[in-house]
Amino acid sequence: MSQLVGENSKDRWYPNSIDNLKDYLNRYKNLDEEANSGLVSNLAYNLQYVEYLRKTLIELNLSTVLKTQTIKSFIIASLSIIEAISIVVLEKKRNINFKEVIKDLKLLNNSPYSREDLDILDELRILRNHIHLNKATDSNKTDFKKFWIKEYNEAKRLLYILLTSEFFKSKATDLELFRFLNFNYSIGK
Repeated sequence: MSQLVGENSKDRWYPNSIDNLKDYLNRYKNLDEEANSGLVSNLAYNLQYVEYLRKTLIELNLSTVLKTQTIKSFIIASLSIIEAISIVVLEKKRNINFKEVIKDLKLLNNSPYSREDLDILDELRILRNHIHLNKATDSNKTDFKKFWIKEYNEAKRLLYILLTSEFFKSKATDLELFRFLNFNYSIGK
């Protein structure tokens, strides 16, 4: 595995290209429409960012605070990707909230998620609402205590399931794009 920062520029790590991610996302019939080109770009940018965050968690010796904040960013970006793709899959207007999206996914016949997965997704949705800094009534209710590896692994697993689902007509060779989400590998306990 190449390092995040190599000893010289030719050894530098680069994430999946935006063009490759866009090509993959455009396979889903509802995303390849001209009206969704901006959404596809935003999805690709966020997928590249999530890949970078994953690399950061694996390769850098972060303090516990920085690790937690990086996990928080990973979860927020991953759930934003899941939400945006799900809205398109459900053919909903953009102003639907994520709670309603999850409810509708439970009714979808070809949902890539199990009922248990959707319950976990709903728990992560609630956690994602901690994007805003709020006053905590005590130290056990801070973001630092809410975001950790269990939630990170669940977000990673759920994003992988959606991106490799039948919606995108994935081939074995495509899975390399999302190998960084392989949920069999963890950053720790």
